[in-house]
Amino acid sequence: MALPEWLEIVPTSGEGDAVLELSAQEHTGREARSATVSGTPDGGTPDTLEVIQEGKSAYVSVLTSGVLTVPASGGSVALGGMSNAVALMLQLESGAMPEPSRVNLLADSYSTDLEDPFNPVQIEGDPGADAEYVFRYGMTFPERLGRAEIRGTLSVADAAIIPSSNKSGLVRLSQEGASPFITRADKVPSLSINANGKYPARLYGEGNIGGIGLLPASGSNFTSGAAMKATLTVTGKSSGTVKTVELTESGKVYPIPDDPGVDEAYEWELLIQQWPENTGWSDKSGKWLIGDADTNVEGPQLSQGGAQEFCEVETEVLPTYSFPKLQEGTISIKGRSNSTCVFIRYVSLSATPSATMLINGEEALEWEPGNAEIGNIASYRGRYEAYEWEIRLLVPALPGSLRPQDISYVFGWTPQDAGGNSINLGTFVLKRT
Repeated sequence: MALPEWLEIVPTSGEGDAVLELSAQEHTGREARSATVSGTPDGGTPDTLEVIQEGKSAYVSVLTSGVLTVPASGGSVALGGMSNAVALMLQLESGAMPEPSRVNLLADSYSTDLEDPFNPVQIEGDPGADAEYVFRYGMTFPERLGRAEIRGTLSVADAAIIPSSNKSGLVRLSQEGASPFITRADKVPSLSINANGKYPARLYGEGNIGGIGLLPASGSNFTSGAAMKATLTVTGKSSGTVKTVELTESGKVYPIPDDPGVDEAYEWELLIQQWPENTGWSDKSGKWLIGDADTNVEGPQLSQGGAQEFCEVETEVLPTYSFPKLQEGTISIKGRSNSTCVFIRYVSLSATPSATMLINGEEALEWEPGNAEIGNIASYRGRYEAYEWEIRLLVPALPGSLRPQDISYVFGWTPQDAGGNSINLGTFVLKRT
């Protein structure tokens, strides 16, 4: 009597009465299996016995555990286990799954590439009807250029039951985010522009940072905060989404709406219509940085001519100022300049008036009020940027014994290329009553 491998009968022969013990190996297939056992006693009639072993309920068991991590540069991971289901499907339980470039399902000897890993897959030949089989989801992911990490929790389910409660295993899958980056692809090595900054330029490249600005490089003569005019356009490399930002000030980082660099790299284009104006009297040179304070790329080498030297008054100056003899007071004159010399002095007296000079709101301690020579404020004043100036003329109280008299004042400036000749900006008279 030949028995199937899964069935054992003891004893298979003997004399007299006996009890036959039947034992069967574990059956992992879904469908029942059977065998017919026959025997013939000596001189007797043959007899048969049918043995039926029930099938195992359909199941899925994920054996991969822990976290599957894919580097930002891309790579492959595998999620596997055992099953006897007629069809399988990958399920996303929570979070998000990185976009794979290839997903392959291997089940027993059946192998197939999946366009959508979350669609049901019928296992060809239905090996699970007879016995459990090994399955493996192999997943390959491309390089990720978005800055954010993607995390999801996956399971494998019996696709014959939808929605499936017959599933097993929760495996975390994550792909690391890329480091912030910005690159420049244009071929503009250098630019030479006038002091007024009116010079169109097109710069472009790729990146994933959340904001972009035009920043002065270390060691450059350029400064932050100057007015400019440029349009930044970013286009998502995967989504094709277009974002536009207007840049109006140098040295400032402008956030890109909805921060596309979180999820993808983008192409950026900076169309500059107006560079920051050079209000200083000296030529400037150096580089601008494109990006933010932490992640940036060098722009072209920039040379910019200096502005014509100037000094102008911005407040109304009265012809006469009157103060009571016993009262202290202050006369304020404000203006804007890029000169190294602004002065105030008596018209007919050799003494230096008591006055204070403020440059951009801070006292210039090196200033000599009555000195009309170049550099009486400081030789570097106005070299790369115009400044706001204010003269505060101090009017002291006079002792009662002194006779009041009118004093005439003149204020002005001295250009560097005027041969030492000063230019008067105005005069006024101080009366003590």
